Amino acid sequence: MTFHMVKRAFFKLGLTFFALIIAFLTPESGFPSSGKSDLVFSNKPTKEFHKTISQVSSDNSKIVNFLKSYQVIFVRGIFTDLYGGLSERIKALGGPIPEGFGNPFYHEIKWLKSQGINTIKARINTEESPSFNGDIVAELVEESNRPVILISHSKGGNDTLFGLLQNPRIYPKIAGWLTLQAPLYGSPLFDCLVGCPFTDLGLGLGIDLVGGNFEGLQEMKTHLLTKLHKERAHDIKKITQEIPTVSLASQFKNPNIFLTALTPPKNKSAFEALNRFILIAGGGPNDGMTPIKSACLKGSDCVFLKDLDHGNLSVNLSPFRAYKKEFRRNTILSLLEMLKKRILLKN
Repeated sequence: MTFHMVKRAFFKLGLTFFALIIAFLTPESGFPSSGKSDLVFSNKPTKEFHKTISQVSSDNSKIVNFLKSYQVIFVRGIFTDLYGGLSERIKALGGPIPEGFGNPFYHEIKWLKSQGINTIKARINTEESPSFNGDIVAELVEESNRPVILISHSKGGNDTLFGLLQNPRIYPKIAGWLTLQAPLYGSPLFDCLVGCPFTDLGLGLGIDLVGGNFEGLQEMKTHLLTKLHKERAHDIKKITQEIPTVSLASQFKNPNIFLTALTPPKNKSAFEALNRFILIAGGGPNDGMTPIKSACLKGSDCVFLKDLDHGNLSVNLSPFRAYKKEFRRNTILSLLEMLKKRILLKN
């Protein structure tokens, strides 16, 4: 390694930490108060969602009965294998943690199964490349003896998109796709994850050691995803034409660092620092992982929600701001109810 390379690496590292400092001093992340931003959160699918969740919260029997004819496959996001698996092992050894703690969608999957709905987790390595995991998702669809509803979260949405692009033969077996908070068009956070000097040296080695593929995660870089969407625009359009698709994008706001210091953890997000980093890096309003402008697949019906961070739908992140299991369940069931309407219209 030459002196020039070392100097360049330290320069990049310095810029990264400087950006974080500036981000923490930023008064507030989120949409500016403008008429345009108000329109985003009052678009037709978002209005439909708010109407639907009030109905589903009082009676979910219709969507539950509908789902019994399908297999539901959850495609979870990056690092799920790490902290989800760790949570399961600690609990199995009698560790003093609540059931499902830190394990994304654990309670939602358990509840769906208890209702007689065929529900599984995709057997992917969540730290593998989207192209690799995508083929595994496609295999699961082909193995199913029922039509499939895909529910993907975070990087799981990218894994699913790659799987669909690489395996168009599976489209007839997929009834619908619900993609939640996925960085489909990239995220400054992922760009740093696979490109900042300190991640190259530390996190990259760690991911490879646990069976992931740090080099394969380069597929998540924004410029490569932009290129993918440009070159495969026709194929992506075909996906949304043949497979009813609903996307969810969300964001939350933070006070400045001085107010944050006085705010108890239960009133702030576990993703606060990441939210601020994405904002200062130019990603705009975000959920702490995915810019809201990146989460809506073109051609899908997109729901925009406020005050929802990247973990709120999948896991309880106490002592930070968290939502009860019932809220998470009703939100997902409401989005599935919206998807159901589109499935029935197609058929």
